[in-house]
Amino acid sequence: MKKRWLWLIVLWVIGWLVALSQMFELGTYEAPVQQKQQQKQQQESVAEVTPPRSSQPVIQTKPALCESVKADFLKDYSNVKASIKWDEPIKFGLRGRYADGDAFCGRYLLWNITNNDIWALTSPSPEQLATQSHVLNQEYTATLTNCGQFTTCSDIYLTARLVGKSSIVAATVTKYREPDNCKFVITYRAKEPGDYELHIKIAELNGTSPVATDARSLGIDRSRIRINGKKLFAHLVQCAKQRHIIGSPFKVSFEGVTSMVETPTCRFANYTRGRWVPFSGNYCSTPQPYCAGNPWWLADAYGFNGEWLWAPDDCKYKMYSPPVGPLHQCFERKGQFAIVGDSLAREYVQSCKLFYLNNEPPGFHCDHWHMIIKGEFFSKDYARSVVKVVIDKIHSDKPVGIGVNLGMMHMVGMCNDTAWEFFVSHFAEQLQKRPVGFNYRKIWLGAPQVHYATLGMSEERATRWDEIALHYLSPLGFEYLNATAITYAREEGSWDGLHNAAEKGRKQSIVVNRKVKQFKWNGGIAHMLWIVLLNLLCPDG
Repeated sequence: MKKRWLWLIVLWVIGWLVALSQMFELGTYEAPVQQKQQQKQQQESVAEVTPPRSSQPVIQTKPALCESVKADFLKDYSNVKASIKWDEPIKFGLRGRYADGDAFCGRYLLWNITNNDIWALTSPSPEQLATQSHVLNQEYTATLTNCGQFTTCSDIYLTARLVGKSSIVAATVTKYREPDNCKFVITYRAKEPGDYELHIKIAELNGTSPVATDARSLGIDRSRIRINGKKLFAHLVQCAKQRHIIGSPFKVSFEGVTSMVETPTCRFANYTRGRWVPFSGNYCSTPQPYCAGNPWWLADAYGFNGEWLWAPDDCKYKMYSPPVGPLHQCFERKGQFAIVGDSLAREYVQSCKLFYLNNEPPGFHCDHWHMIIKGEFFSKDYARSVVKVVIDKIHSDKPVGIGVNLGMMHMVGMCNDTAWEFFVSHFAEQLQKRPVGFNYRKIWLGAPQVHYATLGMSEERATRWDEIALHYLSPLGFEYLNATAITYAREEGSWDGLHNAAEKGRKQSIVVNRKVKQFKWNGGIAHMLWIVLLNLLCPDG
């Protein structure tokens, strides 16, 4: 009897095991119709963005030159690291407007942090690049390979530009992550013939992080120091050189004839393509149709800009030099043009005050509303209070227009993306809820590329914050001054050349061009940004 019950129990257990196995099979292979459809849709969507693969997997191989590049770099790295007196502060020795000292930046600092990245040009080779025939207005590419760890790359930000006697042109940097390797592709072109150097530099690490403290510059190559009792702006040359990838700068030549076709006057400020071209004295117009007017003011005495002006590809700006501004109507009524923001916004105001603009027909004058949020003290209540003050002042002052950056560069080094989005979205919301009874121009003053800044003030974060601001403000009629496109290629000018020099006797830089008039607020790059804004406000000149 007991054996009979035992057999029944065994058969019952076996039956349940068979049933369970069938259930698992159904769950694994007979997925519901809805799940199958979702899988099919996902596969189709992936197929749209993934290039078709052959039946045989394509295995990327590390370029042969990488082995020698890596070996040479590691020897160089060891020598540089061993030469630094780590227990002593950096010592600067003044040479003209530059200062030299021990440096551990760029490619060396990146390897020291990541033990991963050694970037080199692999296609074409530097020798092929130098002998390659380049034709004006055609795009060319160069590929960078990580000779450190071929299959991976860190969250780094590279800059690239062409530097020649006939123009300085920004190049485009695109990052590609593939299953078996990681690479950067540099796309470049020129509109003026001549010999160039292709500069490819390592700028930042972790700039895509929404957290401010994650982003960092790969070594500070510029600093404010005190020499002989004066606070000066110093440039650490060796650090700037170490920011180049292996082998950069590279020789490149372009052949062809520059177009002499006159372009129309620029009526906007959001152009993305252009270049910096040279001028001489007050020379602007023919035979080079880059601009109209007199650009002498852009050649600042401190040499951060030299004699260069920004020229979009498809139009030309009217150049003004103080004190003569536009003679035609800018606004429907006279009044104040308010510039709201931090010290970079103040640059526009200081430039504006050098011009006589409040003339007939209706002109204007500029005022700086220095309303910012100190990033280290950010709170939602703090942000709301600043927004209220700004909008209250718009209602009370009735400006003819406002140009705002809302102190973005003051916040970006300390605050996370979520804090900035709250601040900007609340500003947009309150503008809608509290309309004014008069017309006024609204302009977003985009983020200039403040190259190699400290803390979280990375170029990638500033560009992303620009996009966040435009998302909320463009629907409200804000126009856009794209300072990123203008300043990207001017790393030697977009720090002190954008920011103010202090009052006379406390200058933060040394005069290198005594033929040029000195202004209390220097910076040819900042002057060019004001010219762009003035053309936007007064397109008819």
